[in-house]
Amino acid sequence: MVQGVVVFSDGHNTEGSPQAFRDLAERARRGKVPVFTVAVGQDRPPIQIDITDVQGPETGPARGQVPRPRRSQRGWTARP
Repeated sequence: MVQGVVVFSDGHNTEGSPQAFRDLAERARRGKVPVFTVAVGQDRPPIQIDITDVQGPETGPARGQVPRPRRSQRGWTARP
């Protein structure tokens, strides 16, 4: 019988969907299984990346569909 669940997290979701986590939380609540969360890692402010120059071919694939890169990115939290 499960007596409780301890979740260690840096707060970043890398797999699964928000609904899957809500479903698990609901199952724990119904089963009266306590869930304890422990925050780990560093609290870092969001960063902003501005792309100032994009180079690419003048022509693209058939049908003229050329992917357009993003010009700026806010709140990028990827880690090495």
